[in-house]
Amino acid sequence: MKRFLIIGLVLLLCATSYGVKRTDARDSRDAIERKVSDFVEHLGTGEVFYVDADAPGNATGTSWTNAVLTWDAGNNKCTASRGDVILIAPGHAEDLATASAVALDLIGVKSIGMGEGALRPTFTFITSQDATITMSAASCTIDNMRFIGDVDGLHTGIVVTAASNTIKNCLFQDNGADNCDTWIRCNASADYITIDNCVNDGTDTTTATEDNMAFVSLAGLEHGTVKNCVSHGFFSVANILIATTACTDLNIENNRLENSATGLVGEISNIRLLAASTGWISYNLCYQAADAHISWIDPPAVDSTTVNLGLYENYGVNNSGELGLIIGTVSS
Repeated sequence: MKRFLIIGLVLLLCATSYGVKRTDARDSRDAIERKVSDFVEHLGTGEVFYVDADAPGNATGTSWTNAVLTWDAGNNKCTASRGDVILIAPGHAEDLATASAVALDLIGVKSIGMGEGALRPTFTFITSQDATITMSAASCTIDNMRFIGDVDGLHTGIVVTAASNTIKNCLFQDNGADNCDTWIRCNASADYITIDNCVNDGTDTTTATEDNMAFVSLAGLEHGTVKNCVSHGFFSVANILIATTACTDLNIENNRLENSATGLVGEISNIRLLAASTGWISYNLCYQAADAHISWIDPPAVDSTTVNLGLYENYGVNNSGELGLIIGTVSS
């Protein structure tokens, strides 16, 4: 079984690499379809559905030719808890202008974007500050997508309200001076959330604003993981925020976090903690824009009376060209 899975993954990666040009993507998709179908067959009982805004067929979702035209339509073809997979074509693009414009409401559905770099499927938030993608079902995955904020003051890009979901290999980008309040917001029902290998390319404004509060916000959940991510921008609070309610057994690991807000000394952070939270914060590289800023992880003390998280080899820099300072109080 393990051999089949490894072979399937190799075939999937090889197939993805050939979808680099929109002009010849159609010719390669039949081969991708066959290889991915073989891969999924070895995974279990799930079905594969296809999404492509340029598909010429009858929108059944059963092949690239007959792909449905939107991600949400692809999700609507799925069955909960069957292990279905949605493949979204390289170069696919959608505008999202309403709340729950994409509603991932079926347990266990995996959405995978095909293509590399700028050819990954692109979803642009437009018109309304309330436009969102929602993950209200458990055990879903969003993989290899691009999300663009093209409306100033976008409240939240992805709202996660169910357990054991994964968001990985995605780009979250503010367009020009358009700010997003929080790109990924997870509430107390989002236990075991994993955010892995994502890039947040934040807006380049001159001061922090309330419209750019955090890249990731976690509130009241257990066993959440944020790892291997890069986030930069002007944040009025922090790149990663523990918000309103303490979290338990967090793992915040190996992230590169830049908060370039030049005002609000002592009020901004790279990682903002909350009293009674527990877990591990390890191997993060944190940058703030001015010498006066030293609250990279706030509050920073290990085993303090307010925060019960262990800090392990996190570094902070507050002036370009300087060596990183180990953050926190050294245990004795």
